[in-house]
Amino acid sequence: MNMEFPGEVHPKEEKAMKTPEEYVEEYLAGQNIRLAWRNNLKSKLMKLVRWLGEQDLSLCEVGARAAALYAEYLVNLGLARNTVCTLLVAATRFYGFLLRRKLISSNPLLEIRKPKMDKLLPRHLPKPREMDEYLEKLSRFEEEENLFYKLRRYRAHVLAEFLYSTGTRVGEAACVKIGDVDLARGVVKVTDSKSHKEKLCFLNEFALTVLRIYLERFRKYYVPDAAGKIFCASENRLAATLSMVTSKLSSRYGYTHLTCHAFRHAFGYHMLKAGCDIRYIQTFLGHEKLSSTQIYTKVDRDDLKAVLDTCHPRTFNHEKAAL
Repeated sequence: MNMEFPGEVHPKEEKAMKTPEEYVEEYLAGQNIRLAWRNNLKSKLMKLVRWLGEQDLSLCEVGARAAALYAEYLVNLGLARNTVCTLLVAATRFYGFLLRRKLISSNPLLEIRKPKMDKLLPRHLPKPREMDEYLEKLSRFEEEENLFYKLRRYRAHVLAEFLYSTGTRVGEAACVKIGDVDLARGVVKVTDSKSHKEKLCFLNEFALTVLRIYLERFRKYYVPDAAGKIFCASENRLAATLSMVTSKLSSRYGYTHLTCHAFRHAFGYHMLKAGCDIRYIQTFLGHEKLSSTQIYTKVDRDDLKAVLDTCHPRTFNHEKAAL
């Protein structure tokens, strides 16, 4: 089925046009992202490429109407709204790359309406007790077979405690310098990666002890950082290290794998469950809008069942039943 729409597109003539797959590879090569993210992005873009092939369209023949049909196709697949949105965002950024290469005169994906993403918590976020067990097992760095793996797991342990205590993003943690940490007061100066504003984050007693031991006794064993960053590594390096260690830990003990961002979500979720006012959590996490924090009010079914059993007036009275 050919769907050319005259007047909507103006592809640039080239002596030897590359295949869509080659343009995808060229686009990915310019992305400074981790390998797992790159592979995920590639799978999103290849879905677009396959659809174009089925419609007998080239990359440069896509106008607003064809872009709208692609969006409709994704919706009709029965995909979740957030999945459809991320696929369209990936396609939009890819077409932005084609526009910068002057292969097209405008970005057709910018001309269509996209579904609004639902704010969702990660699936299977651990309960507070499960998180305690997870972090305790993560701290057993002496289990590793050699010094390299011991040091890798130890830094992952310190980083996890830092993220879970402060609610920071891993990129923010990577930028924290020694001078930003006040061990006496248990506070850390952090620059929010979204608003770029400085905020104060707090270390609980356990995380403070862990960080103090790391800074005073073990940081010297890692490659020195000229800028004085406490974790002596870039965001990508820290994220990859924590991901590798937690993935191995999850496989060994049967836990759900936790991403770096899951520790931030767990912080907000567990603080709310413990009775912390949502506006305090908003401040802790650095959310400019309260609506961003309200994601943590979406409790799971177990919580709802526990509330019902505790609060409903028709709770079963075993003593009366025995009479």
